[in-house]
Amino acid sequence: MEERDGETPSPEIRAGYILNLIKDTNNNITNWDLVCFSIEFLASQVLVYDWLDKKIVELLTMKIYQAHYFRDEIPETGIFK
Repeated sequence: MEERDGETPSPEIRAGYILNLIKDTNNNITNWDLVCFSIEFLASQVLVYDWLDKKIVELLTMKIYQAHYFRDEIPETGIFK
């Protein structure tokens, strides 16, 4: 793993870079916005990357829609009551 991380940034490093870009450019984005974006984007990549497990991505997508429709969310914070 160390050899690979020396060749290219790890997923954690890549995600941190993107998160910092988002925080620096828009402080109105909530954690919930990021969760929704991440899962929807991941779902859009199932046909691009054959190693993505379609069933797992479908489960995650179902979970965010269940949360959206059946839980009370505080819009300003993205935190559920």
